[in-house]
Amino acid sequence: MRRIALPLTIITFFIGLLHWFIYSMAAQSFTVAPTWLAALLTVGVVFMPGSLMISMSSYRERLRFLTQAGYIWMGVFTIAFFFALIQLVFSLFSVPVHSSWMLYATLIISLWALRINIFGPKVITHKVPGPEFLRGLRKIHISDLHVGMPMLRQPWLQKVVDRILAANPDLVVVTGDLVDAPYEETAALLDPLAQITVPKFYVTGNHEYIRGGDWESRLRDLGFHALHNSHQIIHRQDKKILIAGVPDRSVRGFNRDLQSNPDVALQTAVPVDYKVLLAHQPGSVFDLKNEKCDLLLSGHTHGGQIFPFGLFARLANPVVSGFKTINGIRVFAHQGTGYWGPPMRWFTRCEIVVFEYI
Repeated sequence: MRRIALPLTIITFFIGLLHWFIYSMAAQSFTVAPTWLAALLTVGVVFMPGSLMISMSSYRERLRFLTQAGYIWMGVFTIAFFFALIQLVFSLFSVPVHSSWMLYATLIISLWALRINIFGPKVITHKVPGPEFLRGLRKIHISDLHVGMPMLRQPWLQKVVDRILAANPDLVVVTGDLVDAPYEETAALLDPLAQITVPKFYVTGNHEYIRGGDWESRLRDLGFHALHNSHQIIHRQDKKILIAGVPDRSVRGFNRDLQSNPDVALQTAVPVDYKVLLAHQPGSVFDLKNEKCDLLLSGHTHGGQIFPFGLFARLANPVVSGFKTINGIRVFAHQGTGYWGPPMRWFTRCEIVVFEYI
């Protein structure tokens, strides 16, 4: 805890400044600034970093409701900050709009963004062109489940698995950030994944390394092919499909003995007819130097999760959601089956993606 004390102090200071900005914009048109608004934002300044501290402490299970409340406030704060920026523009151009609009807008959009906890991830189907022998193949892609977050526990994962089974896939792939809590608390929550009996593949994301634990072994126990700069070859008709996978490209920051090497993962002396690379970050496409693949499946970005973060995510990732061709390779970025932090989404969705080859 001592190691994060200084960064947390700095973060809290900047969070305080941003809360003060929201308060200033919201209170512009009031003769007397609302006391309740000042009190609410003051609590929020402490609540956001405080909830993160609780989530990393030994009290995280007992105080899970506080962590969840802090995450919800983080989402509300994000939405309020966006509207505060709009109010700033109104002010600069002397547009006669009462600033209370941003309080109502924040409330309405925050409630709308919370709806994902009611409906869960949506099954989205993409028709994918491919060679004749792949026609009719149904591949399900899930990513960024973040199991272990306060509301993403085993009952939620069971709902995800039920929807996967109902979609009748031929194979299933998971592109990292499967978990987001300590190994000893979360490993058992993954049991529903054993119900998937079709060929299934897994690669790690950055959150597996943040939390620690041998997640690759745990997924092998559940029947997955855990791909670590390696591949598996599966057969369809008389053709061969190579499924390759790499750990998160930031892995060396957590363990200097590890690396993410898609060239090694894709390299094979056996002639194959179609190559798929699984990588947590879409930026892994830039790590390919000698090898090529037909399709790269990734996650990590969450599509930005809460608007307008998708705009910032585009600065760090070559694609944030959907398909994009990069260096002759078709890259797909998953928006996430779960979410990180706030149980909220705005202009993005939680998704279970079905690729149906045509």
